[in-house]
Amino acid sequence: MNYIYAGTGTIILFFVTRILQKKEKKLADYLLVAINIVIGLFLLADVGVREGLTSFRIIFQNVLPLVLFPLFILYVLQFIRPKQSMLRWGVLFFPAAGLVIYSWVDHVILGNYPTVGALEEHFNDPTWVYQAFFKGSQLIFISILIWVIRQFPAFERRLKEGYSDIETINLRWLRNFTWTYLLSIAITFVSFLGQNLGLIPYEIQEVFGLVYGLLVLSVFYLNYEGIKHYTLAQEATALVPEKPLTDLDSEPKEGELVQVAKSVAREEDQEVHARMKRLFEEEHKYLISKYGLRDLAEDLQESTHTISRVINTVEKKSFYDLVNGYRVEHLIALMKDSSKSKYTILALGLESGFNSKASINRIFKKVTGSTPKEYLQQES
Repeated sequence: MNYIYAGTGTIILFFVTRILQKKEKKLADYLLVAINIVIGLFLLADVGVREGLTSFRIIFQNVLPLVLFPLFILYVLQFIRPKQSMLRWGVLFFPAAGLVIYSWVDHVILGNYPTVGALEEHFNDPTWVYQAFFKGSQLIFISILIWVIRQFPAFERRLKEGYSDIETINLRWLRNFTWTYLLSIAITFVSFLGQNLGLIPYEIQEVFGLVYGLLVLSVFYLNYEGIKHYTLAQEATALVPEKPLTDLDSEPKEGELVQVAKSVAREEDQEVHARMKRLFEEEHKYLISKYGLRDLAEDLQESTHTISRVINTVEKKSFYDLVNGYRVEHLIALMKDSSKSKYTILALGLESGFNSKASINRIFKKVTGSTPKEYLQQES
């Protein structure tokens, strides 16, 4: 067991070192370091409890899950809600603070567990106050994690407002970790409840071991994917607005001036839209795989706000769908060109602005209803 703990601690130290070596660190970097430190403290707490129970070790082990949760929520909010104030979420640390205060009074001031035997009984069968505290916190945590999971589709929609290629800036890795974290809390909740009802005949420590193992493995995954992806994801969320840009830039007016303002805005939008179409149809900007909303705005010498509004109101689609629609049309033209028959679909797709075989098949099927291979079979 000590070898496992030593190996786990070494891996955690490696990830922390890699993160701290970054030249330009953001808040998400420090939060990920804090998450790793808490996981490391989990291991120390488990070692301490195995060596012998003390009030400090019990309090230390109990409070760590309540510290880990708000750290993770603050971390994930750096991506799905980057412009939201983090101070309001500081309330999530209150359960940890409350448990420390209550446990200190219960263990130290009141001295309710004066012997090792009393501590063991308390550890294996906590009082109803602890039970209510933990189960209530876990239900709140589960609810918040479900809310977080429901935010990821909105994040992906916002990405499509500003990027034509989102393969390298998606947050599937973060969503996977969130599901795993939710599963670990749910397992703990159900196990504790089952033991209280006499339905599960094993010790609480076995539940801790299962959850710790699941969390450690998932945090390794979070570190690996996070170090690889989250800088790009943060840059994306910094650019893309949290809501679609469909409103007028000007301040609202009253009476007939409203109609005049809207008419002028529509004419301006149509003019920008015409220039945008020429840029795609004549200069084929969509062939640039990393072409984004910012690039289009610079080419048209307009603000990203204006370009996004024009695409939403005139094209009735996202920037992502607009650009990839042109790419699909280009790919179809190449596949029909007999001089290109010696090339693979992947080669033609890359030439059309796509960046991978998976994105070619997925986007092509979304636009045409079939994969490129199926499309060729239907045409032949």
